[in-house]
Amino acid sequence: MPETTLRAQKDLARSWLALLLWEPPLIALLATAPANLPSPTRGIVWSLALLWAGVACIANASRSGRVHCHITGPFFLLLAVAS
Repeated sequence: MPETTLRAQKDLARSWLALLLWEPPLIALLATAPANLPSPTRGIVWSLALLWAGVACIANASRSGRVHCHITGPFFLLLAVAS
């Protein structure tokens, strides 16, 4: 099997696991953005959500070699620190 086929099979974003890896942080970000929450609470939720998404992207980048995840994984982690 060609290497690209093997990497595509390992891509977490192409499986049902994508719902478990990227949907909860997205829902947390969208739910707390318009909510009337104290800034520290929103910061904690956003930091954890971005940390979760960043770790998922880095794990997917190491498995599949997806360039998008090599970029967004560290970016999400930087945003988690910033928030």
